[in-house]
Amino acid sequence: MYDYPVEALREVIVNALIHRDYSIYSRGTPVQIVLYTDRLTVANPGGLFGAVTEDDLGGEGVSSTRNPVLVKLLQDVHLPDSDRTVCENRASGIPTMLRELRRAGSALPQFHNRITRFKVVLPRHAEPSFSERPTATSPADREAAILKVLSAGTELSRHDIQLATGLNQMATLRTLETLIASGKVEATAPAKSPLRRYRKAANR
Repeated sequence: MYDYPVEALREVIVNALIHRDYSIYSRGTPVQIVLYTDRLTVANPGGLFGAVTEDDLGGEGVSSTRNPVLVKLLQDVHLPDSDRTVCENRASGIPTMLRELRRAGSALPQFHNRITRFKVVLPRHAEPSFSERPTATSPADREAAILKVLSAGTELSRHDIQLATGLNQMATLRTLETLIASGKVEATAPAKSPLRRYRKAANR
């Protein structure tokens, strides 16, 4: 559906910013985000910190914080229109990234560690062309299209669902209302809330 899952992108960028080297030796060296046709790379100055190795990445409870004050600060900063904070400091960043990439059917990231730089490479997960999206000409087709989009288990906004299915706003809202009424889809917040997301019901 997307080239890169939003949650995976957020984690890789946040990790680059909070774990980069901010010492005088890296002054003037930015975090680099480069988009290619077949991949996205995110590189930060400073290699892995402490006793963490490339083989440890993604393991349960594996963490070593180069910038604890910054991490502590971002634990209290909320993302726009969300009740979530920028980071949790629970060694959950890379596991979250891996989980979201697997859910999207994307290839897993490649990690490249050097003393002076750490780089993450995310292979591109192509979005299907409009012609490859579910055909939604009848109410049943529209319901099937939305359920297919939500089948990965990710919570999506109404706008995300529109982009994925090709439905217009009115058709999307009406179909979501029908699916919610039938118990096939759940909403995470009241109808007028900017935090409202949709997910496939657990028993469906």
